[in-house]
Amino acid sequence: MTSSLRTLLVAVVFYMAAIPLGAGVVFYSTEQSHDLKHAAELSTIVNKATAAATSATNTAIKWGFSWLWLKPPQIGEDEYGKTMRMAAAHGGQALNLAVLLALATTGFVAFLRLGVLKAHPDGVPAAVRHLCYTSLVLFAVGVGATALSLIAFKDVPVIGQLVFKFESKGIAQTILKLFTSGNAVLGGLIFLFSIVVPLAKVGLTLFATYTHGPKHDRAMKIIKAVGKWSMADVFVIAVLLAFFALGGDEFTDAWVGPGVYFFAAYCILSMWAGVWLASTHKDEFHHDRPEKSQTFPN
Repeated sequence: MTSSLRTLLVAVVFYMAAIPLGAGVVFYSTEQSHDLKHAAELSTIVNKATAAATSATNTAIKWGFSWLWLKPPQIGEDEYGKTMRMAAAHGGQALNLAVLLALATTGFVAFLRLGVLKAHPDGVPAAVRHLCYTSLVLFAVGVGATALSLIAFKDVPVIGQLVFKFESKGIAQTILKLFTSGNAVLGGLIFLFSIVVPLAKVGLTLFATYTHGPKHDRAMKIIKAVGKWSMADVFVIAVLLAFFALGGDEFTDAWVGPGVYFFAAYCILSMWAGVWLASTHKDEFHHDRPEKSQTFPN
């Protein structure tokens, strides 16, 4: 089996596993967000007071029927507790799939680095292409999955914990929210630096791997020019994290979701792809550059 065929087979197996895993991370993290939002809606002062009164009434009825030697009524599970358990289950499923995707990606990148780049230097373009495709899978998960969540709560005696507000958004949801709420300028900037620029970088890198000669050189120049924006997507995540961190105190809690980690992984892989391609372009430049003839005095 040739090295190119082996690389293709390993890549196909990885993509067949990575795409469903990534879709599962997006689905279950979104479901967990919906469950937590529903639980927050149930955790209002009216609902909490009603639940406390119902629980006290059921306890009294149960004690009274037990005293009369009759079968006590079955007290059903409250909706809030059930919703929280569903949220925990969905969160656990999202975490398991995220770990599997991270392990599969790490193994595939290690194969590209050790089994292709190091063993077969001529296969650098193919390795860079697969690294770009892998980064696109992680990019889709990072944009679609839950990125940041924020909850505002307060503990009230007798009633318990009251949730005043719960927000959980991914990058795509955040952009859509900004546009629909009238913040088109801010939404456009985040869309530019978190969607357009990353896709442009990966697209240019892929184009450079499929071209040769003047077209390849022009593509490399454009990639170098776009390189000044290479940290813009990372900056977007840093700003969002800082924004949510400002709300963290004794009455609020904020945490990051899988979207942030996979978006960060995309940033790392896309930069690696550019570095690998740039090193190959540099080697080709020095190899194709004609050596100056040396003259020696008589």
